[in-house]
Amino acid sequence: MYVREAHAIDSRVPITGAQAPLVEDPLHLGERKEVAARCQAALDLGALQTLVDDVDDRAARAFGGWPDRLVLIGTDGRVLFQSAPGPAGFDLDELEAALEASLQPSQPVEAESGLPIKG
Repeated sequence: MYVREAHAIDSRVPITGAQAPLVEDPLHLGERKEVAARCQAALDLGALQTLVDDVDDRAARAFGGWPDRLVLIGTDGRVLFQSAPGPAGFDLDELEAALEASLQPSQPVEAESGLPIKG
């Protein structure tokens, strides 16, 4: 998901130079979508679907996606895994373990004890 630009030239921490994307912080969703498309092309993400957060940063606040994180969100909308800020905080082994755990069938739980019911 593309959220607020971390290093826009009008931000607190701009990055400038030959390799830096020179973008201003988008003022509306259309501008943010344009910046996200440039980012996706520059990162060569191919067919990977890129979702774009609105300029109110609602998704970033809800899921803690800024500045950049690996976040696994379950089908029910709950955060199942969230990495430390990246890229240094990205631990692909932890993400893989969370993905595998999310694919396991859930076991029924006994109401009083909260323990799985043994078959």
